[in-house]
Order: sequence, then structure tokens, then C-alpha cells
Amino acid sequence: MNYNNIATIYFHLVYVYTVIQMNLSALWLYLFENSLIVHWLRIFIFNVRSQITKYKIEPSFPYMCICSDDKELYVPVDNVFQTHLENTFNILANSVKIAPQRQGNEYLLIMRHNDRIISRIFRENIDNYNVKFVKTRRHLLSIEYTHPEMLESIPIELESAVYFTGNEILSQRFVLRCLQYQSNKYIFDNKYVLKIMDSKIKTFTLTASEYIVIGNTEYEKKSI
Repeated sequence: MNYNNIATIYFHLVYVYTVIQMNLSALWLYLFENSLIVHWLRIFIFNVRSQITKYKIEPSFPYMCICSDDKELYVPVDNVFQTHLENTFNILANSVKIAPQRQGNEYLLIMRHNDRIISRIFRENIDNYNVKFVKTRRHLLSIEYTHPEMLESIPIELESAVYFTGNEILSQRFVLRCLQYQSNKYIFDNKYVLKIMDSKIKTFTLTASEYIVIGNTEYEKKSI
């Protein structure tokens, strides 16, 4: 066997090895993303981490979070529903209508998928929350949580994933959720005031009875 034949066989073996490795990697990624065991393992890890931290942490998997009072219910969003997030959000949001013992409390609906967050206040008379993933051109530069019984304010950081048109943010339940997911001590009731600066260096305040609706180029302050 001459050198050329040996080289040819060698390169063929390298090619076959590379193809096998690529296919095994693709198979592993598919199993990792779609395995029910991995899915429940992620949930288990999240629950363990939540028990050992002093403040709340967000899960690493796509979810719908239904918030009421100081309680939260996380619903994992399976892969099959992730291509139709708008419809999935409406279906899960409407399920709140049949929840027992609502008693008029504010329900905050949060859905997260990668770098997209949907945030809506639950309303009894709405079936379609008109979810559209259109990025706004208006951002808030700084948000400070102040309370008359607190000596220092607490900065509230909003992720870029929340800046989509139609999102309803900084309602009373939204603010409480922000506080629960940070490490500073706080006092929370309806006496708080948010001090806000927007991307045009305009400053304004927001009380517990108000919230913001994000628009394409502007935002709107509304009362609950």
C-alpha cells in the first residue's frame, strides 16, 4: 500500500469521525432541549435554589408567572407552545377567570421566553391581550423605589426584554415583584413613590395607584 492510499484512507476516516461527532452533538442538543427528564430537572433545580436564597430568583426555563398578593404560580411553557406565545399567553391568562377566591385582587401576568417578556394586568373582560413583539424606542433610564419609612431608596432595574409595546409595567404588583427579586430590605404598602427618569431626561413620579403602558415612541401613565 503506497503513501497516497494511506493518506486517502486517513482522510476518509477523519471525515467519518467528524460526521459522527456532529450528529452525536446534534442528537445530544435535541435530547437536552426536548427531554422530559431534563425539563423536570430544571424545575427541580429552580425549586432548590429558591429555597436556599434569601430573595426570589427567576427560573432559567420559559415560563408564565401568575402573581397575586405576595404569591406566584410558575407555569413552564413547553417547547411545543413556544412558537405561538401570543395564543399561549391568552389561554393561560384566561384560565385566571376560573381561579377560586380571587376577591378582586390585582393579578399580574408575566410570560418570559429568552429575550422577550410579556407583562399584562389581568382583566376580567379581556380575552385577547393583543400581544405583539414590537420593540419600543422609549426607555426608562432610572427608577427609584422610595417609601416614607425607609431611609434609603432602592433602584429598580428593568431588563431590556420588557421594552415591548403594549406591556404594562410598574403597577403595584409589578413593583412588589421587583422588590422580591432583589436583596435589599424594603417596606411595601400603598404609600410608596417611584421616582423615574426617562430617555429624554424627563423626571416624574408614580404612585401605587398608577402604572405605565409602553408605546412605540412614548409611554402612557394610567390609573388602576
